[in-house]
Amino acid sequence: MSDEDVIREIKMWISESARHVFLFVLEINRFNAAKRRMVEMVRFSFGEEVTKSMILVFQGKVPKHERMPVEEAIAQAKHLREFDEQCSQRHVVFYTGEEDQCAVRKLKLHIDNIVQESEGRCYTHEMMILAQKRSMKDD
Repeated sequence: MSDEDVIREIKMWISESARHVFLFVLEINRFNAAKRRMVEMVRFSFGEEVTKSMILVFQGKVPKHERMPVEEAIAQAKHLREFDEQCSQRHVVFYTGEEDQCAVRKLKLHIDNIVQESEGRCYTHEMMILAQKRSMKDD
């Protein structure tokens, strides 16, 4: 599936009657040029405000002896650090094949914080329509 197809698919699921929080899922240690392009595509398609309702979810399989704190990994990659800052440093890590209730609680806490900070508004269909109008003006 192409990046454009992914964006189209996401837009189809943004309901007019709901509030949305985005989970941007990244494979651990794989924030490459393609992912940076996807970040720009998401911002262009959904507006700069989208990161206020976004959580970075790192997932993958990393042997325990090779793991480093996610904050350390983020700090080492300039573009990832910038993206994390735009998302208010909301991130969580899930390791493949491991149940981690702490990570689940952290994810829920991030969602609750987004809802609280936005006073229950989060990302809306109306915000997406405004972003689309702005992007049409830019073309």
